[in-house]
Amino acid sequence: MTIAPKQSKRDKNPDTPEATSKYYITNSRMLPEVIKSKELGRINDELAKMFMMLTHKYARRPCFSSYTYKEDMISDALTSLCQNALKFDPVRFNNPFAYYTTCINNSFLQFLNTEKKHRRIRDQLLIDIGENPSFSFQEESRHDGDIKEDIAELRTNIEEAKVRMAQDEIYAAAKAAKLADAIEKLVIEVVDVEEITEDELKIELEAELIPNLDLLEFEKEETKD
Repeated sequence: MTIAPKQSKRDKNPDTPEATSKYYITNSRMLPEVIKSKELGRINDELAKMFMMLTHKYARRPCFSSYTYKEDMISDALTSLCQNALKFDPVRFNNPFAYYTTCINNSFLQFLNTEKKHRRIRDQLLIDIGENPSFSFQEESRHDGDIKEDIAELRTNIEEAKVRMAQDEIYAAAKAAKLADAIEKLVIEVVDVEEITEDELKIELEAELIPNLDLLEFEKEETKD
């Protein structure tokens, strides 16, 4: 058995205009713009154009080009680039193209993982109401042994969410009932005050004054004695 000799990596093209003219972005063009942006404290227009071009080109790779939500992936990657653009250190490194490409790739993968999680939740909700889930979910259920654990976790999360929603509804209903009772009591007190006539008010005042007058007369008699 003969072992094929290991192929050595080809040498990198020299960073000269003649060698890099076929590439849309090069480090020799991007690095000065990064330095200018760090001096300004913000991304300049030329670097922003490079970010948009780099993101759209990277999204054309076969592993990302077939997704229907590719535009959302591009938007998320551009947001990540804007947040991390000035973190590149041109003093220590001279390859901003690789740095920003890695940022785009990680952003795409994170977006796909989040979308997959949301899709599984949607499919599980469809199963709970008796509908058929998506075809990809069915295929994963057949071939992936860990999908059962994910389904159990999703069901637990859904049940916990239902319990929280029920508790919130009970709390809101109790709060509304308490507020209604307070308003009703306040209305009754206002109505009772408005129904008292002037004659009734005089009678109440006289009833309060009569005992006080009797007490004064009794005290006068004791002083005479």
